[in-house]
Amino acid sequence: MFERKHYLIADKFKQYLLPTILMSLSNSMAIVIDGMIVGNLLGAKELAAVNLAMPLSLTFSTIFSLIGVGGSTLMSIARGARDIDKARQVFSISFMFLFLSSVIFPLIGLFFMTQSTSIMSSQANLNSLVSDYTRVLFFGAPFIMIVSGLTYFIRSDGFPKYASKILIVSNVVNLSMDIILVRFFGFGIAGAAYATVIGYFVGALMILYFMLKIKHQLKFGKISKNFISETFSIITTGITSAFGQIFIFTKIICINHIVLNTLGTAGMIAFSVCLSCLSLVSLFIAGATQTMMPIVGVMFGEKDWQGIKFAVMPALKFVLYSAIVLIAGFLILPKQILALYGVHEQEYLKTGIEALRYFSPSLFGVGFSFVMMYYNQAINRKALAIAISIVQGLSVIPLAYFLSQLFGGKGIWLSFSITEVITALMIFSVSIYIRNKYKNQYDTVFLFNKRYNHKELDLTIKCNPESAVGLSQKISEFALQEGINQKTSMLVGLASEEMAMYIINNCASNKHIDVMVKINSNEVILRFRDEGLPLNPTLCNDDIESCPNIFLLKKIASNIDYVRIIGLNSTIITLKTMES
Repeated sequence: MFERKHYLIADKFKQYLLPTILMSLSNSMAIVIDGMIVGNLLGAKELAAVNLAMPLSLTFSTIFSLIGVGGSTLMSIARGARDIDKARQVFSISFMFLFLSSVIFPLIGLFFMTQSTSIMSSQANLNSLVSDYTRVLFFGAPFIMIVSGLTYFIRSDGFPKYASKILIVSNVVNLSMDIILVRFFGFGIAGAAYATVIGYFVGALMILYFMLKIKHQLKFGKISKNFISETFSIITTGITSAFGQIFIFTKIICINHIVLNTLGTAGMIAFSVCLSCLSLVSLFIAGATQTMMPIVGVMFGEKDWQGIKFAVMPALKFVLYSAIVLIAGFLILPKQILALYGVHEQEYLKTGIEALRYFSPSLFGVGFSFVMMYYNQAINRKALAIAISIVQGLSVIPLAYFLSQLFGGKGIWLSFSITEVITALMIFSVSIYIRNKYKNQYDTVFLFNKRYNHKELDLTIKCNPESAVGLSQKISEFALQEGINQKTSMLVGLASEEMAMYIINNCASNKHIDVMVKINSNEVILRFRDEGLPLNPTLCNDDIESCPNIFLLKKIASNIDYVRIIGLNSTIITLKTMES
């Protein structure tokens, strides 16, 4: 009855998952539909110019994901560790760097437009189109980067739906303005760029409303003397996400050349469809991993390895099950999938079917690699996260070249699955090495920290009065078993019952409460976590009539600490051990 259960973390995972997938979907669909609108309303040259400007968009996303992922993860860890000053400092530094890095781009557009255009385009007949398009993006960079970066923090603050709404609305406005500015006002290719900036301007207004009108915890704090070390931590924590963007870009360019030299146009068509399939799987990967990261970060800050396990395993299962379903579709219906992309010619179909059937199994490994990468990033195992990113992101290039020389097209498509096998072997090898080096300290390939301290009790109860009474008895007995005298054990049991009743009086009967008890040499620590409405016991009046449970609890406890993190109430109660 009193074992730790997964209910609370599972509910939080489900709450975050759909909004996070919708965030990824809105960005991906906006890119696809944006290209369709430009191609259909303006023409092939304009579409080519938009694609040539992709490195600029990639630069934006590399920077805001570096700061957004790194900063929001460290903020979650600091909140879990109850270091609110550090959490605010991390947010302040992150915002400052988002702002400073974004305002560099308008300066580049103002003084180095010709040089920037020549870097992105080597064809004179497209230079003017690329320049018209990117000039607007350079000046709109602050809106694009700050809005995108801050959504990571809003999601980590316990508002995943609002973060999702910001990006969805921004992209809907972008697509609507595409049609209005390009078709009806004749702005040409610059109109597509203006539409993007206007969309994110609306997103900025939504963030301003959030900061001013919605009760949140994204507060600016004093930047202390350890500013440089905190900045370094943000960068190294988010570097895996930035590497991911860079490696994808590098991988596509290199594999494009290998495919063209080996299979020609038919191969490029097949590779384009494979990349689209990878993008589809990436929606589920991004949804699961970005859902997992703030939850794992908070649990890591609280040193709650059971909670970490409860957050990681659903993410892994969701990604792998999604990959299996999609792989089955690619293997069984390759011709139909190619038809969706307009591939009907027999020559192209033959190459495309072979590509899908040899490429698609790699998607299972991609899911595992990315879950492991972002999990290790969230718990500050930065070296392992970066190693996974490098091996998974770059080893496919030499493999594809070598195997293309031996087996032609099949070798290229097989290289993706072999890369994932190599990455998985590296992950398992590192975990085995660490587990052997630190015997009995870590568990499974995830290297979950085992519990050695037998003076800890971790359990879950239902939100009803009977559970509170049973909890009191269970904790009192546990304290006695661990050498706490009878008087203190009775007070610990009473404190747990009063806090449990305070939560139960304000929560739904179908909800659950996680409770942790930790016994130290001279104190007993109780941690309560629930998903109800904000409920801060430290704000209760010191009179028995208005708040009877907390009035008594304050008489018993030496300290009560409360924080609201990722939409959960988390209260820590400390009781000093008394003389027998």
